Amino acid sequence: MQRSFRHKKKFGQNFLTDPALLDKIARLCPPGPAVLEIGAGAGALTRALAKRFPLVAALEIDRDLAPLLEANLAGCDNVHLAFADAGKIHFDAYMADLGAPQYAIVANLPYYITTPLLMQAVEENRGAEDMIFMVQKEVADRLAARPGNKSYGAVTVAVQYRCQVDLALQVGRKAFTPAPEVDSTVVRLKRRVPDIPTDPTAFRQTVRAAFSQRRKTLRNSLKATGLAADRLDRALEACAIDPTRRAETLSVNEFAQLSQALYPKEKG
Repeated sequence: MQRSFRHKKKFGQNFLTDPALLDKIARLCPPGPAVLEIGAGAGALTRALAKRFPLVAALEIDRDLAPLLEANLAGCDNVHLAFADAGKIHFDAYMADLGAPQYAIVANLPYYITTPLLMQAVEENRGAEDMIFMVQKEVADRLAARPGNKSYGAVTVAVQYRCQVDLALQVGRKAFTPAPEVDSTVVRLKRRVPDIPTDPTAFRQTVRAAFSQRRKTLRNSLKATGLAADRLDRALEACAIDPTRRAETLSVNEFAQLSQALYPKEKG
């Protein structure tokens, strides 16, 4: 790596350099026409992906990495590199413009923007059937948590409703340069059809409201967000859900049923 480049904490720049590990991550994604890489970094993972995909669309927010990426990606003619903030891009539209409406996502997500970018990919971009995310181990545990576990929360429900979650690889902090203060996990998400389809907005509102005050009972948490008591009680009764339960005890499907009962006109 060029000495002139300094890692920036504000971008959460912790780069992987182990070729064997990079190859493992690249191979977690099933073969397909294209992959969108969020955060090209120094280009090491980009090169590994370029060996497996006809098109690699690599996004990088830090323009200071341009000389390094140009050198490290020399000869990778199937890489389309753009310097942009991934949080401001609609991935489906971006990839469609590149001629790849169906694609995979691979990302080594900086810890400070993990949840927003992950939810952006899962909720808003259906063209991505497979998603491989390097995340903080604590986040990975949250994504894979089961009801009743203290890690089980709104993000858990939102992701598991739309995707199958697989904790694919454990990665120690020493695998990065510079080393972060926490260990990481590579999470594989495979998009699936929800068991109980609901309106996305209604489902999101229900889940967020339920977890808004986790220490309270489900009924009290939902009521605190402005839902009328009689409407709430009818919905809970229709779903056979005890109102004294807490949000973290409900399964993903129970949340979908409750969403339908609370917002019947939005059922889809």
